[in-house]
Amino acid sequence: DLAMVRLHGRRAATWEAAKVPTVERYRYLYDEAELGAWAPKVEAAAAEAKRTVVLLNNCYGNYGAANAQELVARLSGNGAARCSPIARVACRRRGIQPHPTGERADGDTGRS
Repeated sequence: DLAMVRLHGRRAATWEAAKVPTVERYRYLYDEAELGAWAPKVEAAAAEAKRTVVLLNNCYGNYGAANAQELVARLSGNGAARCSPIARVACRRRGIQPHPTGERADGDTGRS
């Protein structure tokens, strides 16, 4: 009856490293291609469940909120998403340029 998908990112350089703060393990911002690959998987899970929950646990800054908005837009048929004005302000405050270019103002891809 319930499908759950948890996306938390996986920074290869910090995931299994000793003495790395938890926040650094989840410092991962999904790009458009990665979210695009997850969208059909979420849709397939939703087709077999009464309720579907997607949790974005990449909780560094506002990475999870920004990626959630992008994924929701993809799933609702709006294609490659742009962050809402509120999320865009939060992204800018943290030095992140959300989309449409996919590049981040701080140069951090979250994939070190």
